[in-house]
Amino acid sequence: MGNASYVWDGSTWQFAKTSVFDGKAWNPVGEIPMYDGHNWRPAGQTPEEFPMFIAARSATFRDRNHVSLPIPPEVSMGDIVVSLCASYGSVTKPANGLRPVVDLLRLRPSDIHLTLNMFLWTPDCGYESAFESFGEDDNMTVANLVYRHGDTGNIPAKPVISYKTYEGVAKAPLDPADDFTTLYVAIAASKDMTAAGWPRGVQRRVSEHGPWQTETIHIMAADTVGSGFTPGDLVFDSLADQLAIAVITIPGKPNPDGKPTWILGDQKASVLGSSTVLE
Repeated sequence: MGNASYVWDGSTWQFAKTSVFDGKAWNPVGEIPMYDGHNWRPAGQTPEEFPMFIAARSATFRDRNHVSLPIPPEVSMGDIVVSLCASYGSVTKPANGLRPVVDLLRLRPSDIHLTLNMFLWTPDCGYESAFESFGEDDNMTVANLVYRHGDTGNIPAKPVISYKTYEGVAKAPLDPADDFTTLYVAIAASKDMTAAGWPRGVQRRVSEHGPWQTETIHIMAADTVGSGFTPGDLVFDSLADQLAIAVITIPGKPNPDGKPTWILGDQKASVLGSSTVLE
């Protein structure tokens, strides 16, 4: 054990604060800044109940077996990145060596595959995500979404908490938005579809449309706060021959007082009444 250092405060001897040299000056340990990929700041992110969407990028690639897509430049140290790749026919996997938490799904009865990678971003992760397929040249759609103030210590082992598939439908119900921020990823195959509408309160984040094989594939992602209820139906302007909807939780941290959060516009869970108190 090293010798303790003391300083005289005018009346008694006190333990000296441990300091570290940052290249220009000595700073107390608790005040050493950290680099978030853009700036130096004094501390890490504080987890909130509903992690906040920051930015997204998406693109569709044809006749490729290795693709990459930049992560939005707004990403900062401690953000949660959700990187997804939808493919047809062949399975894909992340190709850039990130420390991934990955779900690989074949969305039966279709030949559509969804690979999803959720991870804590640090500058050494790099600024793009990459995927590769195992088969002939494929068509792939890739998207990167960034969320801030998530509880990164609780990134789930399986990001996709549920998914459902449908055939020949013009609309489909969304599963309940349970806990924190809920991200819905919908993949639809159709010859005639041109548009889709999310229910009120669900915010569209990604929308990619492109030809795959003999059909057009629509990749859509949207999120909402977790109220414990289904927000409604995802509606299309024509029949979806094949449809899959995956539900992903962006983990947050409950309020320390244990009380529920009143969500503006939530007509099911946040209703003012005799037992409701706003503080």
